Amino acid sequence: MAPIRRRMAIGIFASVKDAQNAISRLDALGIRRHECFALPADQAPAGLVPHGPDQEPVDLRNPDLPAAGHIMLRVYLETVRDEQLVAGALLESPAESVQLHDVNPPRTALH
Repeated sequence: MAPIRRRMAIGIFASVKDAQNAISRLDALGIRRHECFALPADQAPAGLVPHGPDQEPVDLRNPDLPAAGHIMLRVYLETVRDEQLVAGALLESPAESVQLHDVNPPRTALH
């Protein structure tokens, strides 16, 4: 059996608030398979690879998370419709960068 192609959208945001607003929009569209990463200060957003930083996802509702700093939002796409909705929402958002990649499915289920 041929492997299934999976896609991922990546949005880079300048602040937690911008990322939270984008996630609210995605949730309203029914898209909930996403995770966020706080990027290290020395990580150039343009230098990211699809697999992202070697760290655990962060919960943007965590009050201890610094309000400043770049946030990478990864959204796993399962259908062409998902891809269209997410790409449109991210392009309309204040994301500094929006990328689409072919990837392997996540090792663990996202909520």
